[in-house]
Amino acid sequence: MNSWTFTYDAGEDLSITLVEAIEWAASTDVTALTPLTDVIDPDALNDLFTHDHTGELTVAFQYEGYAVTVTAGEISIRDASGPSHTLLKAESPSRSLSTRPSSETHRVTTTLIITYHPDQIMSSTRLGDRMILVGDFARGATTQTPTGDQIPSGDIVTIPEATDLATLGIQINEMLSKLARSGGDVVVHFDSIETLLDQVGPEPAFKFLHVLTGLVNASGATGYYYLDPEGVTDKTISTMEVLFDHTEHRSP
Repeated sequence: MNSWTFTYDAGEDLSITLVEAIEWAASTDVTALTPLTDVIDPDALNDLFTHDHTGELTVAFQYEGYAVTVTAGEISIRDASGPSHTLLKAESPSRSLSTRPSSETHRVTTTLIITYHPDQIMSSTRLGDRMILVGDFARGATTQTPTGDQIPSGDIVTIPEATDLATLGIQINEMLSKLARSGGDVVVHFDSIETLLDQVGPEPAFKFLHVLTGLVNASGATGYYYLDPEGVTDKTISTMEVLFDHTEHRSP
């Protein structure tokens, strides 16, 4: 999946720079593009970043088949032709991180893992991965968290209360915002939907996943969301599937 980052200066017309960036990425002429006004208000976009004194504002939207993320001084463009959110159905014992980028791509990729079950996926983690541990495992993170050869402890955030979705959302947003500003590709793994359902129930889980997919979009990341169908009703699975672009089934 191709992605590019363009910079702009405070005095530039942001909307013009954005269209020129899309023109370059799409290898086409500006006259062949859909007017930007059909997607977003260019004047409002310019005004937002002209008066943003915090440097933390992020605006994300889709344009000409690209996921566009605008932050202070930068425009990130990602080819959105492939699935951005993939639901991976797999039994818990066989679960491992999926779709790792090949080192041959020469792309800098950072992985953010949000998990209730780090013991099940640690064998497939890599040095430099970021982790958010949620629930019972997080309570004992000071003695149980695998560190050392795999993940530096500074790259791990713990959320002891599995039902504290507000804090979890804030931590995910903060980490994704930092990773988006650092450049390169970001891949998010959420492990797992069935545990989220057990902790908070279908309606809060659906609302949270809707927020999470929005945060992944805003950061220009790609998301993989794990679900063990065992014990989850077909109706609940069907409800959850509308949040994702693609569903894959993984055998044990």
